[in-house]
Amino acid sequence: MKKMFFAAAFLTAATVGTTFAQDATSADNNTAAVEQVVVEFVDVDIDTLPAAVMEAVATIDREARIAKAQAKEQDGAKIYKLTLAAADGTTQELCLDENGNRIEPEKA
Repeated sequence: MKKMFFAAAFLTAATVGTTFAQDATSADNNTAAVEQVVVEFVDVDIDTLPAAVMEAVATIDREARIAKAQAKEQDGAKIYKLTLAAADGTTQELCLDENGNRIEPEKA
């Protein structure tokens, strides 16, 4: 009888221990699956672009006009994504920081 009691107690303890271990493991997996928030560009009024950005565009192509301007906050600084339209109808995208420095599109 004593052996049966100890066997039942052992099985109960083993089951409870396994359940708690599984809960702890799944809790760790949940914290590791934190979503990364991606900030997208939003449209901005061309008239609100910083002077440094406007000067950089003029330096790149005096004939081009800014057809579309977008901005986002990245690492505490503003990044601007501009669509330039040339007189011949072609367009190009350009990324600049708030100081007018060119940024590779992959990094923006």
